[in-house]
Amino acid sequence: MAREGQKVEIDGIWSTGEWLFHGEGWAAKLGLGKQLLDQENVTLRVIITREGGVRGERSIRQQHVTALLENEKKKHPARVEFHPIYWWQLNRILTLVRYPGSPNEDEAIYMKRRLARPTVSPYLVRGADGITYLKEVFESYVKRAALDSP
Repeated sequence: MAREGQKVEIDGIWSTGEWLFHGEGWAAKLGLGKQLLDQENVTLRVIITREGGVRGERSIRQQHVTALLENEKKKHPARVEFHPIYWWQLNRILTLVRYPGSPNEDEAIYMKRRLARPTVSPYLVRGADGITYLKEVFESYVKRAALDSP
């Protein structure tokens, strides 16, 4: 857990990000998304899916989250990065929380869909090897998003 004023870097690969940034999301209802965006010591890099595919409630929420993150990126370009990708490129979910001054505190929740199965298993990751691997996973998604950006 971050101490007052401690620098925190959060990297997220999420399908829509609605859990954190849409008013109906569980974390958003607690005010956590807004709280993260308002803190000067927090850097946020987010990868979520682009518009496309099935239309419904989740796509409406995804549009809301996309608009919010694009606006935050314009207001705080040094603290907020937003990289949309196509839905078919997403097979992992990741929330990676890093503390640059205290790397032993870094941790992540990671889920990977394996063998085209509908189930995923979440893993709590701590320790340098696991965190290094997940940084590489995140950076590979950033590169993939850059290749497909308009």
